[in-house]
Amino acid sequence: MPSAGSSSRGSAAPGTVYLVGAGPGDPELLTVKARRLLGEADAVVYDQLVSPEVLAAVRADCERVFAGKKGGGPGFQQDDIDAMLVRLAREGKIVVRLKGGDPFVFGRGGEEAEYLASSGVPFEIVPGITAALGAAAYAGIPLTHRASSSAVVFLTGHEDPSKANSSIRWEEYARLGATLCIYMGMRNLAGIVGRLQEGGMAGDTPAAIIQEATTGRHRVIVGTLATIAARATAEHFEAPAVVVIGDVVAHADRLAWFGPARAAAVGPGRT
Repeated sequence: MPSAGSSSRGSAAPGTVYLVGAGPGDPELLTVKARRLLGEADAVVYDQLVSPEVLAAVRADCERVFAGKKGGGPGFQQDDIDAMLVRLAREGKIVVRLKGGDPFVFGRGGEEAEYLASSGVPFEIVPGITAALGAAAYAGIPLTHRASSSAVVFLTGHEDPSKANSSIRWEEYARLGATLCIYMGMRNLAGIVGRLQEGGMAGDTPAAIIQEATTGRHRVIVGTLATIAARATAEHFEAPAVVVIGDVVAHADRLAWFGPARAAAVGPGRT
């Protein structure tokens, strides 16, 4: 159960795990509560998608534990992370479990909260700006617009779209008329856009990819559903990146504001 004694405005409680969203990378996008907890934490367990600039908010004597992995490579198993969070909390520490974006949007925060609850460890959830929101805003793409889209869908592209038993029916999403925001989709992008076109989405539907969003390595390419996968390959775009598909992407021509000078002021981004 979440701690009854802790307060959203007070000091952090020892023996509590705080599942904290770090946002998309720019340290100025941290919430006030997230920044306070990073300054109070005895231990921070962080993921691959947490930028060095965000980690700079952690106090010098705080125990830092990297628990991430990239591109399906070797890294901590979820069971190990769960057990570590419980152990650190039972040692009486203030524990921050720091995740890129928001812990409850493709961050496995729900699984970790369930484990903590079942272990009797107090916890709190501190939302962060999820990657699609931050990436689109910095690229000048309004995810909703009265003239373009009244709905947004967040999807994971991690699953191979060619699987016979795929849980994502891409053809059905193609017919929604919504803005599609695809996380972890770079590896399978060609298959995803192919399935969307098979479902009836027009090949000239605007599409964009935002890589290393909001950081000093922020890059954007804008194309169409039919061309975006080939452009990503030609221009060497890779994870971490968010794919946005829908008519709202056309607004980026006029609304993009985060240029090289602003990016340089943020910092180099993830390493």
